[in-house]
Amino acid sequence: MKQAISNWIVSIMFITIIFSLSLATLLSDKKLFSEEENRFLKPLPQLTYDQFVHNNLTRAYDTYLNDHFIHRYQWVRLKVTTDYLMGRKEHNGIYLSTKYLVENVKDKGKYYSDDNIHQMIQFSKNVPESSAVYFMLIPSASAIQSYKVPPNAHTFNQWAFIQQTYGQTEPYMNNIGIYDDLLSYKHDYIYYQTDHHWTMDGAYIAYKRMAQVMDFTPVPYEDLDVKTVSKDFKGSLHTKSGFDHVQSDVMKAIDHDNIDEFIVYNGENKQTHEGIYFEAYLTKKDKYTYFLGINQPKVTIKTKTPSDRQLLIFKDSYAHCLVPFLTYTYDKITLIDMRYVNSDILSDLQLSDYNDILFMYSIDVILNTKNTSKLTYMYKSAKMGDE
Repeated sequence: MKQAISNWIVSIMFITIIFSLSLATLLSDKKLFSEEENRFLKPLPQLTYDQFVHNNLTRAYDTYLNDHFIHRYQWVRLKVTTDYLMGRKEHNGIYLSTKYLVENVKDKGKYYSDDNIHQMIQFSKNVPESSAVYFMLIPSASAIQSYKVPPNAHTFNQWAFIQQTYGQTEPYMNNIGIYDDLLSYKHDYIYYQTDHHWTMDGAYIAYKRMAQVMDFTPVPYEDLDVKTVSKDFKGSLHTKSGFDHVQSDVMKAIDHDNIDEFIVYNGENKQTHEGIYFEAYLTKKDKYTYFLGINQPKVTIKTKTPSDRQLLIFKDSYAHCLVPFLTYTYDKITLIDMRYVNSDILSDLQLSDYNDILFMYSIDVILNTKNTSKLTYMYKSAKMGDE
């Protein structure tokens, strides 16, 4: 009898807690954007005929409640911490430790990488003869700093993939191999501890190799005016893992005043910005956006450098902290993000204007996103504009 009463009391308490949390969630203020998770949250689903017929309303509402569950991020952090203390060293594709977080880059299938490589090769075959084409494939920290990966963890062989890929692209473009250069500095601070990007020092290593392959003189490191812009950066891996027991990163940048104009074109209008750094993001969670701002379809940088060389870069966000070095070499740099580009953005693109064309992608993007599918259309649009 006592056991039955005890079970009944526990059940009532459990139901009360669940009901109270659900009610608190419903009554709490709803945010559109989660600063901690660096993403937009699901809005309250609207009852529509289509959702009712296809029984999607319940699923949409569950997602909404999950996104707006009261103190959601704190609950996630508690669960991840508990799992870590019980011996689980990976969460959401991130290897966990109190010193650093490392992303486990995986190959989701050859379809994406094969298509990306094919599109780049076809594009390279058709660029004007006056333009040289280059390709840089960037390895992640899990490959270069493999000592950070837990013993016996299965990781993708990035070195082998890069060698295979460069073997395919070599007849059509100039490969910029940076794997061994980065490996020589594997114990240095060349990747962030809490973010998937490389640091400014890591980017500088790649910049020196670029200079050798692309035939320009790099600025010596000691001649750069390096400044610390943040000492409390916790980036994408911290956000994705929810693991809070890791040291913050230090962000550095080079201080210079050779930018004449920074133009962002989002597909609808153009906006100018003073300089290439966005100071406001240093007070936010996504501090890496300090470099060049948020991802945009097209960015044009005009420099004060006396040069007749112009550079076109197809890129992901790894390029953002490397581009400041390139402003010392090029008169104009145009950056294209294929995830957001459309035909309107390409209407004024003239490939013959550029001495150098660079594909600069992290290995994760080449492996797992269909990032270059619009290249054929880009070439056609650019060539038509040149006739």
